Amino acid sequence: MHRQAASAVLTFALVLGAGALAGAQGSALVTPTLVRIEIPLGRSTSEPWRWNDAATATGRAEYVWSAVLDGDTTHAIGFMLFKRPGASPAQGHFDELLRAGQASLWLVMGHRERVVPRVRPTLRGEDSSLVVELHDSAVIATVFARKPQYVTFRTLSPYQPSKSWKVLVQYVSEQARARERPSTSESIRRHSSAAIATGRASGAGGHRRPRGRTARSSDHQPEDALDLQVRRSN
Repeated sequence: MHRQAASAVLTFALVLGAGALAGAQGSALVTPTLVRIEIPLGRSTSEPWRWNDAATATGRAEYVWSAVLDGDTTHAIGFMLFKRPGASPAQGHFDELLRAGQASLWLVMGHRERVVPRVRPTLRGEDSSLVVELHDSAVIATVFARKPQYVTFRTLSPYQPSKSWKVLVQYVSEQARARERPSTSESIRRHSSAAIATGRASGAGGHRRPRGRTARSSDHQPEDALDLQVRRSN
């Protein structure tokens, strides 16, 4: 069952419709220590999602959100959910859907493919997109060694038919990322300098402004990803 499911991934990708999702964008960012792929879903992650529909045949793919790198021998990364034997219809939040499905990185070789072991991409929903990330620098160096120019997004869900379209890969060095985003210490220094300047200005006017409270944000923890095995959806 699992062997048949895994062998169907490439076939599914090749026969997906070539039409682009209306208004689809998405992005693919690659640095030496991070791969971040954002795949449009065509639906808000805050809405309820359903899976394992009674109308879906056992072993058929119900959700496919993946990015296939350009090349003859290449890799693909993403999320898929196929209906397992005995699975009951379910509905819930987007993170529950992600836990019900499976995600992985796999190696594509002609008409064959295999799951890359011990590689666990992280998944999370953001607005109306699925964000897939890799944080293993050694894996990133191998997968993107040839610096493919494009990835092809493949999508399928009960809410939209199968679609595919190409997205340009953006390669960014760690130095460039650091320049675009000030460090925490630099942000604190700028904040402190601004506060001191404000205090001096208010003091010159004879009035002291009440000290404001700084909002704090917590880190969003990505959902755990699972190994990918899937069957083709007709």
